[in-house]
Amino acid sequence: MAVLLDHRAAQEKERQAAGSAWAGTGAVFATALGDWTHPANMERGVKLLVDWSDPERLDQQSGKRTVWQGVPREKRAALMAAVQAGEKLPSISPHDLRHTYATLALRRGVPVEVVSKVLGHARVSITLDVYRHVMDNERRALVVDLFDALPTTPAITLPALN
Repeated sequence: MAVLLDHRAAQEKERQAAGSAWAGTGAVFATALGDWTHPANMERGVKLLVDWSDPERLDQQSGKRTVWQGVPREKRAALMAAVQAGEKLPSISPHDLRHTYATLALRRGVPVEVVSKVLGHARVSITLDVYRHVMDNERRALVVDLFDALPTTPAITLPALN
């Protein structure tokens, strides 16, 4: 969380420096002018992060500038310890991360309108079309058996009609 807060503070400085040129898209990882990051740049950034998370690679390149580029000096020791204590991140694309976010958000009950807006879909129907399988699975899990709710009463015997 601290990393994201630091990123937000840095982005705020960029916004102030850009002035009226700031695009204001609301993107978390925006360009220096606040516009959407090109998909190829995002893909490259995620790949670097995944590669960087490999403890073996970090040990091999710990003295090289490229490993620590963009990482504040005071954060390097903590990041090094975290990487060495864990495993390499799985190879994943930004598109996969987007689908993961949407799926988890919908499963946790975030309204589809909110998820749709975060994803930047023009209409909620787009989100529903793409993620309908999530909604259907959740709906099935929440189905109530109405017969369990019916009271059990003894059978009524009607008098014979002659």
